[in-house]
Amino acid sequence: MNTATASGATPTGAVIGSNASTATVTAAGASSLTLVKTASPSTMTRAGQAVTYSHVVTNTGGTTLTAVSVTDTAFSGRGTPPVVTCPVTTLAPRASTTCTGTYTVAQADIDAGSVVNTAVASGTPPEGPAIRSAPSTATVTATQDPRLTLSKSGTPSRVSAAGQRIVYSYVITNTGNVVLTDIGVRDTSRRSGVPPVITCPVTTLEPGESTTCSGTYVVTWTDIVNGSIENTATASGNLLSGPVVSSGASTATVVAGTGAAGSGRPQAGGVDRQKNKIRNKTSNTTRIKITDRHKKKKHHRHRGGHQKRRR
Repeated sequence: MNTATASGATPTGAVIGSNASTATVTAAGASSLTLVKTASPSTMTRAGQAVTYSHVVTNTGGTTLTAVSVTDTAFSGRGTPPVVTCPVTTLAPRASTTCTGTYTVAQADIDAGSVVNTAVASGTPPEGPAIRSAPSTATVTATQDPRLTLSKSGTPSRVSAAGQRIVYSYVITNTGNVVLTDIGVRDTSRRSGVPPVITCPVTTLEPGESTTCSGTYVVTWTDIVNGSIENTATASGNLLSGPVVSSGASTATVVAGTGAAGSGRPQAGGVDRQKNKIRNKTSNTTRIKITDRHKKKKHHRHRGGHQKRRR
């Protein structure tokens, strides 16, 4: 840029000047680059998913740039960082190219909630050192879907006496897309005996994994009288970020009783059957008439006088 003014003197000696005038000349050797980075898709839902990063590199300077490349300067992914390749490595002024790199999502990325990737572009001008663009960042957000299922069963399926033991099995499955820790089972039943102490051999589940927890219950006489034992429970676990996830309730019913039908309650028709036994017993009994022999006999008056006593 060059700015100047003109001046001169009149015949009388007065000095006069012109307005300022500016001229700008662009140097042919000025070099610059820009970078715009994006990710597709912008959300991730499962481990193994592929994310493609696109890097649009533009030569915004006045010189041709060679050895154009893109380098990641920050990457929060837990897997192997993407390798970025550029189809064109020489850019004339105002020319662009799109470099790409693919990343495979790790389970730890889903658990963390996001992957942040920052990169810069660089190129070499005809003279001088290589130049770099300003950094550009793309963030891929995880859609977390924590879920648990619980399936409960009891063995044996029938009991007939107090003191018998029922072993309950609780199959817990992580049906979501995040790792769950502190896996456990909570028994929500109301019963007459002592609730079972439930233990789980595994307390951390990856998506798709299962574990079987167990607990033992001792049958009481009240259970036998009631005719059945219902046991209901729910499973729970924690996300790495903290919130608790619970399953739906699952119930196992064990039949309890001393009768042939496996129930402590009176069997159907049992009362009528007892009544029939009583009726039959009554009908088969001989009726006996009891007479008081000490009761005085009454004398009956007949026509013609008193009846004579028989000898």
